[in-house]
Formats: sequence, C-alpha cells, structure tokens
Amino acid sequence: MNGSPRTLATLSRRVRVGATAVVLSVLAACVTSARFETTGGGHPISATVNGHVTIDSLDTHATIATQTGSVTIERTRARIADGPWETIPEHVAVKVTMSKHAVSIRAGAVTIARTMR
Repeated sequence: MNGSPRTLATLSRRVRVGATAVVLSVLAACVTSARFETTGGGHPISATVNGHVTIDSLDTHATIATQTGSVTIERTRARIADGPWETIPEHVAVKVTMSKHAVSIRAGAVTIARTMR
C-alpha cells in the first residue's frame, strides 16, 4: 500500500461498509421482547410479545399487532388475526402471548390459540 489519499479513501469506505454490514447482521439476529399492560373493551390486558408491536387501546376494543399477526379483544369476544370470533367473559383479565410462531389469548377459563406460519 502506498498511502496515497485515493487508496486510503477507498480502504476507509470499505471498512465503513463492512462495519455497517456486521452491525446490521447483529441487529437482525436480536429478538425484541416487550411486556406491557393496557385496557381495552372493558378488560385489563397483559401481554408478552416477541417482535415490534403496535397497540391500539380503546374503550370498545384493543388490537395488538406484530409483523406475524394480530389480536383483537372486545367486550365479549376476541380473535387472532382474521380467524373466527370466540366468546370471552366480560370484564375478566386477559393475557396475550405472541411469538413468531404462536399466538394465544387467555380470558378467564377461555383459551384461544393459533400457530402462525
């Protein structure tokens, strides 16, 4: 290497690009997990979600969505993604668990589960 400004600039660019690729690879391998509590549809809701999450909590319903699916909870019913509505008891605590491959809702004695693809 002769140390010319052009050679050093090229080497510097390659190092930055290589370092960026390593950082992005490490970030992609990380799993984001969130635990939170909210209310919606008259239910206290606790959730554990792997991945990035969006929460829409209103008096009439709550929707929790990730890249792999969603859960909607209303006063007397709940569903996973676009699945069928299932009846749940009113005003009971609801526990939601969402991972890359499975989603479950537990409301009182009712459990709704679905494997995601």
